[in-house]
Amino acid sequence: MQRTGFLTIAQRIIVYYCFFYSLVKIFAIFKGLWLVPQLVIIIALCILGGIGVWLMKKNKYNWVYVIVGVIAISALRYYEIELVNYLHNQIG
Repeated sequence: MQRTGFLTIAQRIIVYYCFFYSLVKIFAIFKGLWLVPQLVIIIALCILGGIGVWLMKKNKYNWVYVIVGVIAISALRYYEIELVNYLHNQIG
């Protein structure tokens, strides 16, 4: 049975956002941004989105996933510039 409500919508939004923002990062790489930091962010977003897809295929909607997803995406967006600079200095 398919669940409806805020939990389902929130989980789907997180999954769609992860894959959409990964595509934005791929486009940014083609525009000349640093490769390695962007790839690290893309991989992290794809893992988060992949877990969400896996949960949805199993028809499981989880508050823990939604809370962790919102916190992770918010932290990424807030600290993105510092994270990219740090990753570029350490890895790239």
